[in-house]
Amino acid sequence: DTGVDYNHKNLVPNMVPGYDFRDNDADPMDLTSGQNPGHGTHCAGIVAAVDNSVGVVGVAPGAAVVPVKVLDKRGSGAMSVIIAGVDFVTANAADGDAVNMSLGGGTSTTPCDGSSLKPVIDTLRSAGIATVISSGNDGATNAISSPGCISAGRVKRWRAASSRCSAPT
Repeated sequence: DTGVDYNHKNLVPNMVPGYDFRDNDADPMDLTSGQNPGHGTHCAGIVAAVDNSVGVVGVAPGAAVVPVKVLDKRGSGAMSVIIAGVDFVTANAADGDAVNMSLGGGTSTTPCDGSSLKPVIDTLRSAGIATVISSGNDGATNAISSPGCISAGRVKRWRAASSRCSAPT
């Protein structure tokens, strides 16, 4: 989403070169305004923060992190840029890899399969790439945020144990 702070001490060992589709360069640094760490770095830390006696340990501390930046520091971006980022993942990931899409794009109370993201998400799934999509980034309590409302086949409903979590430090 907003990139990843590839110099973060809890993520450095797992970093793999990525790409910034927002600025069309090889520097996907997370510059999320007013947040430390930024949103993309926070999400990467939840998954892949290493066990180095500093901060938290991610749920998969050995996982490679390939930052793909598609949103600006405020979390906004064009659908065409997001699709380019997803296409990059499809072209570079392997069967069994996973992608996290922590985006917010309006809310829906029904499947939003008319979204232009639907075909690219279907391609990810067909390639065997596990796709984790946020469904609450817009803060709605009676609807699901796009792209979480896209029907993607195998869907699991998880209940959060807590509404708060800590980012790696």
